[in-house]
Amino acid sequence: DAAAVLAFISFKLACDAFRGDDVAQSVIKEMTVSPFAEAAIALRNILTRSPSHFNTPQALAALAGAWEVSYSPTNNNSSIFKIEDREALCSGICRVLASLPKEQWVASLTALSRPTIDSLERSVNKANSIILQITTAAAAANSNSNGISGGPSPLVPPSGNNSHQ
Repeated sequence: DAAAVLAFISFKLACDAFRGDDVAQSVIKEMTVSPFAEAAIALRNILTRSPSHFNTPQALAALAGAWEVSYSPTNNNSSIFKIEDREALCSGICRVLASLPKEQWVASLTALSRPTIDSLERSVNKANSIILQITTAAAAANSNSNGISGGPSPLVPPSGNNSHQ
């Protein structure tokens, strides 16, 4: 349990230390490997080498917290966590989950997938909002274009006579 708490605290400290700090973010962008990647890889290595040490309720709660931190909405806007960082963290957590009794696998994997599904839902909602904005702007532009010139929108190819061929 102490190792799980230490691993999680180290991971969370790396996350919290650089979040929202513009100077730190600019330094991170210049690095070939971010501290978040290093923290995720270190945690993965610890979890992979000793998964049975992390299958207690307290350790599992700490790992769930680390996984949720990697998907928190504040991270999505600034790309603090790259997909590779999440993959490293997920592979370590999956090793721990595989060391659990089989009857706990479904519930554990469901809990593991929740932050990913929530993140995808936020992304889909954001994409739908952007599509709606573009569609509305295009319709307004088309309406204005048709109202002024009386002709088709410049985005719509002319129909009928093709005398230029």
